[in-house]
Order: sequence, then C-alpha cells, then structure tokens
Amino acid sequence: MNVLILTDLSRVAQNAGEYALKFLENIPVDFYLLNIGMTAGGSKEGQSGLRSGEVMERLENRIGVLRKATANPAHRFFALYSTEDLVSATRRIINEKGINLIVMGAVRIDFSEDTLLGIHTYEVIKKIKCNVLAVPDTVEYGEPEKVVIPIDFSASLNNRIFQVLNQPGLIENARFTVLEIQKEPVMSLAGVEGEEMLFTGFQKNKLNFETVHDAEIISAELLLGMQEKFDMIVLLGKNLSICDRFLHTEHGLQASINNKLPILVLHQ
Repeated sequence: MNVLILTDLSRVAQNAGEYALKFLENIPVDFYLLNIGMTAGGSKEGQSGLRSGEVMERLENRIGVLRKATANPAHRFFALYSTEDLVSATRRIINEKGINLIVMGAVRIDFSEDTLLGIHTYEVIKKIKCNVLAVPDTVEYGEPEKVVIPIDFSASLNNRIFQVLNQPGLIENARFTVLEIQKEPVMSLAGVEGEEMLFTGFQKNKLNFETVHDAEIISAELLLGMQEKFDMIVLLGKNLSICDRFLHTEHGLQASINNKLPILVLHQ
C-alpha cells in the first residue's frame, strides 16, 4: 500500500501521521511525507526563511520519529518536497507513486494555528479522486470498533469503493453501521438487496442497517450523536451532498461543530 501524508510541519500534521502509522500498523506500507513549501502558520518558503534543504531536514526528522514508532519492518518512509500548489503537487505524486490513500490533519473550528491542512482539507477531498483520511487535531488513536457509513443512492455506486476497508489487516474487528439517507420517494436498500449490491465484502454479522430522513443529516444532533456512538466516519466521495454537509468549511456541519472523529472518504 502507498500512502501520502501531507504535512505543513505543524503538530496537526504530526498527529495525523502518527494516527496513520497505527491505523496501518499491520499492513506493508510505503509512506511518502510531502511538504509543498509551506510551514505551520501558512508561510511560503521565501517568507518563512526556510530553504528546501531545511524543509527536507525537518521532514527527515519527522520520518525518524515515525520509524522509531513503528513495529512493522514493512513500513518504509520517503520525504518529498514541492513548490507547486497543493492540488497540483498531490495529483502528480498520486500518479508517480501509485498512492492508495492520502492522510491529512483536520482542525477544530476554534483552532488558533493557521495550518495549511486546516484550510485545504476540504479542497483536497473535493478535487482529488483518491481515498482521504482526515484526522482531527485532538484525536488519539484507538482501534476503530464501531464505524458509521452515511450513504445515499443519488450516485452510481459499486462494491469496489470498499476495497480499502476489506483489506486484510485493516480494522478487521470493526462493526459497521450503514446509515441510509432516505429521500422521498426512495425505496430503502437496507437488508438483503443492499448487502448483495454494495456490501459483499463485509461479514454479514458485522453489518447493521439504519435509516434517517434526508433533513436529519444536516442536524447538529446527528453529528454529536455519531461522536458518542462511533469511532470513525466513512463517507463516499460520490455522495457529494453528504460530503458537503459534513465537510464544507463554510456550510457543512463542521463549520459550527467540532468533530472529534477521523473521517475516511472513499473514492472508486
């Protein structure tokens, strides 16, 4: 597996990298740490006085910490630096390195440190068709045991989108709640028909189906309730309306509510 960790050298990015290391501890992974000429505080390379060599040195220091933290000898680490814009650099590295997953930090609404990742997490999720793990700055890793998947069927979906979740060694002990967002008139896909169509790679005894009306997905109570009941939120990139409602920096739920759960956005 090839994983791209986007870092602006902030503690938010450091936390995201450490979370990813533990999340993927049982899988052979090549980790690529990419900095695009920015540092915490939003400073460009020339403004901050950090030359590319200094940035690479700091990246190598971060890699040294991660190497010491992993017990998996099949974890390898590489430092990358670019002066391109975030989206262009990320797309290029995805193509060059065959990236399967992007890892980014995500900050709470009252976070004072102006991190690159906090500003652009939604932009990456929206514009780049690669799986993205967004890790809140305050979250500490614990093996995900209860995972919620809000889903609607406004887009064409197939079970390839869940390939990452079905990979051996990754959250094998988790139970999944499929939260179907119903729009009227829509026939529920919960139950046998839905499992056969989308969830063939899941163990049936670890799947639970619930439904919620479309209007409820925008409620603060729903997100707060998820944070009490679950360890991770999985969103499907093709479900644009759901991604917008959860992740949009101005109009989504997280614009007014501090999310405490890692969010994994899947693209097929």
